[in-house]
Amino acid sequence: LGLQPAQVSFCSCTPRPPRRSSMASARRILFLGETGDGKSELAVALSHPDLGLQPFPKVRREATKEIDTIRGKEIDGRPLELIDSPGFGSQRLSLVQLIAGVEKELVEGVDDVSVTIPITNGRLKLGCQVVAFLLHTGCGGDLRAWEHVILCGTKSDRAEDGDHSFFYDSVVPEFFRAPLEVGLHIRTAVTGKAAPQCLDVQSLESAFASFQPAHRLVYHPIDIHVLSSFLAEQLGVDPAIVAKELQHARCQSQPQPVPLPLLRASTRMHGPPFLDQPTMTMPGQEAAPAVSHLVGMQLQHQQDSQYDFNHQHPQPQQQQQQQQQQR
Repeated sequence: LGLQPAQVSFCSCTPRPPRRSSMASARRILFLGETGDGKSELAVALSHPDLGLQPFPKVRREATKEIDTIRGKEIDGRPLELIDSPGFGSQRLSLVQLIAGVEKELVEGVDDVSVTIPITNGRLKLGCQVVAFLLHTGCGGDLRAWEHVILCGTKSDRAEDGDHSFFYDSVVPEFFRAPLEVGLHIRTAVTGKAAPQCLDVQSLESAFASFQPAHRLVYHPIDIHVLSSFLAEQLGVDPAIVAKELQHARCQSQPQPVPLPLLRASTRMHGPPFLDQPTMTMPGQEAAPAVSHLVGMQLQHQQDSQYDFNHQHPQPQQQQQQQQQQR
């Protein structure tokens, strides 16, 4: 693609710590592709404990609304952790928001990226182009990152004569052009329904078994200006608008820090002194219930006002008593 390695750039929000999966040795697989390409069907099928042909409930078009993780079966004694994502072109999630979520999963670490494309398409659409850009730029131009990728042709049961051969002779070489030029190993799979409500995923399972990654994919968030320029060119919009939305989406994908209460700062200025003092308790004693800050300030204000008023402006009855004493 003739692109330069990316510089790491992220928003100023608090960094998200790496997620510790409940399956420490699980093989994390991220599914990417266009809306309706069959990503969710593959994830559901691979979550079935039995091997071979997998029965699955019917998944309607654009069923995935957000990135979700599913516990999968075991392959070669290692459980799968399946990360299902909304499709590129989803009407529920913008492309920028989806990419921000995908980058978060890539940064946390995945073992495989399964890119789905219907075998009847005959060409690489926007989803495949975005994935190729993310892998090339986010991985710093390291072509070994392609070893973690599987191009999965879906819906082979709908293929016509010549679709399979065109997929292997044209689509696959175009998608894996960079790694093939240096002789790297690539992985492909073809899936489809062998019977109603029965998806054949044996080819995809064989692709998983053919490569055991020694480490997870190393990915760094792409510089916001580089990524927004690429997306703006694909979408035909102003790069500044994309950059602003991307910055917001990245911040939204990070946990926001909980603001500390401004209680002590206000009490030092206006509140009674005892609210700033730590509560002292003897061993075996229970701490006294805390006094509300607002209630404490209100009581103190009432006491001060009453004192100042009585001191500076005595009541008429008190004035008469003072005059009688003086006489």
